[in-house]
Amino acid sequence: MKLTGELSAILSAIFIGIAIPISVISSREFGVLQVAAYSSIFSVIFLLALTPFINFKKQIKEVLTRYLKESMSITFSRSIIGSLLFFYGVSLTTSIRTAFMMRLEPIFVTILSYSFLKEKVESRQIGLIVLIILGAFFLSTSGNIGAITETQIGDLFVILSLLFFSYSYIPIKRIGKEINPVTITIVNNLFGGIILFIIMLFLPVDLLTISSSNIWLLLAYVVTFFVFGLYFYFDAMRKTKPWIVSSLLSFSSVVGSVVAYFGLGETLNYIQVLGAGIILISTYLIFKK
Repeated sequence: MKLTGELSAILSAIFIGIAIPISVISSREFGVLQVAAYSSIFSVIFLLALTPFINFKKQIKEVLTRYLKESMSITFSRSIIGSLLFFYGVSLTTSIRTAFMMRLEPIFVTILSYSFLKEKVESRQIGLIVLIILGAFFLSTSGNIGAITETQIGDLFVILSLLFFSYSYIPIKRIGKEINPVTITIVNNLFGGIILFIIMLFLPVDLLTISSSNIWLLLAYVVTFFVFGLYFYFDAMRKTKPWIVSSLLSFSSVVGSVVAYFGLGETLNYIQVLGAGIILISTYLIFKK
């Protein structure tokens, strides 16, 4: 069966939704720096299996010469800074909150595209962005404005990570027409993983936190997110319009929440459900043409 862009977007949402609770467990099980480094390296091993289907040798030469500046920008914004902020954030917050907070990423992409690429933003989109910020506020605070909790700090770090993830789309857009996304991901995750391992050498962290008994948890995250989640995401972006992909990816929040509810016993109160609903509906409307 030939995959349509819409079906690929739905499959991407399912795998990314499953990956969210796994990322939360992994960050607490292994440590933030370790899971960021190992997931980057392991993802390269899996993605190399896809290189026979693309012009990998020619493209990697282009990335390391002609597009080296853009590649390094992606590496530091997504594979290093963004990953560290994300895994630290999810180690403090819950899977359900993370699942809905991640719907802020396409909004940040819209804002940064306007700032750096001068892409047009409509007045209705600005209004919906304000609604999404309000929804994120309800989701994180439950409507209570008082002492900042550890979970709210985690939410903040997840949001900060999404800013860096979103920024990486600026250089990705510049080189994406000529370089396959698999090549981009391999190069930047490899560089990012190596740099993170070098950082670990100078910090009092255990390089061998990953054991044979729990390595399957990390591999599950790599496969669901980096291999299947991103593969179907890029396939959808190639076949259909970005606004359709962004709208359908809202389904990942539902999948992540269901997995977290039944697998981890996580819940939301009614104000947080309201905030999550505002985020979902506004995200859909902002990209609906």
